Amino acid sequence: GNYDFVVGGISFAMLDAEASMGDQDMTKAQIAWADAALGVATKRRTEGVTPWVIATHHRPLYCTNKERDCDKQFAGQMRGFVEALFVKHELDLDVCGHMHSYERMYPTIDGAVVNNGSYVDPKAPVYIVNGAAGNEESNTLPDGEAVYSAFQSSAVGYAIFSTEATATTRTINWAFYAS
Repeated sequence: GNYDFVVGGISFAMLDAEASMGDQDMTKAQIAWADAALGVATKRRTEGVTPWVIATHHRPLYCTNKERDCDKQFAGQMRGFVEALFVKHELDLDVCGHMHSYERMYPTIDGAVVNNGSYVDPKAPVYIVNGAAGNEESNTLPDGEAVYSAFQSSAVGYAIFSTEATATTRTINWAFYAS
């Protein structure tokens, strides 16, 4: 199911995106819940309570792995369900898994890189696929990179992130480590 929580100055929205694939679409209730949860998170940020808004779910909105889940069938379906909400609520970071590899996108809206690819105050979500924790099944990288893909790795690995916020700056530090 869907749920949200706040920890360490971060508003997290956890979306149920696994049961939503295939013959089923995300329900109107799921999308309404996401809109409301992200709206509350955005309000917290505006009030200075939590400077960060991060969404997580299983399947990616953006990825370039050769597997079918990165094409319009699944990734495109996810974009259709929630990308407009992520942009509307100025989501900072979207983290998913599913693909057994690691990939970081530039700030992206509708498949287009925003802010010349700069991560400084990007005005668009940054998408990260971090499914490289140990299964090497189907983690083939693409022949060519999509314009929105900043970095890819088929290595087994993990990531560590931290955040910093002052009265004038907000920073997410994210590092992927191939093991």
